[in-house]
Amino acid sequence: SSITEVLRDIQTNISYALSKGIEKDKIIIDPGIGFGKSYKDNFLILKQLSSFKAFNLPILVGLSRHNFLGEVIKGKVDHCLLCSITANIIAIINGANIIRVNGIEQVSIIKKIIDSIKNNLYYQD
Repeated sequence: SSITEVLRDIQTNISYALSKGIEKDKIIIDPGIGFGKSYKDNFLILKQLSSFKAFNLPILVGLSRHNFLGEVIKGKVDHCLLCSITANIIAIINGANIIRVNGIEQVSIIKKIIDSIKNNLYYQD
């Protein structure tokens, strides 16, 4: 599974949805990390997530509890949340608009930091 194949599949699905009368602003794309792909494919999709911005649609990434993250640390279960948070940080930096997470508090803090750096903002609560 290459990025090109995933992009082509998503384009086909978008075209199909539009042909059935679904409005473009109702479509969210999900590159399908973890679904029938090798762990190398999953990391490649995550690394090249910005390619999916070409569709001009929100990108959803669900990385929680995926086994491919454990491949890096050889299954040290006590670090699964840390792996998930780290992968979600990369997803956000690389263009994810919506993420499915475990550890929502941690990720929301990280998202504020990423946004403040990207947008030169200073956050106050």
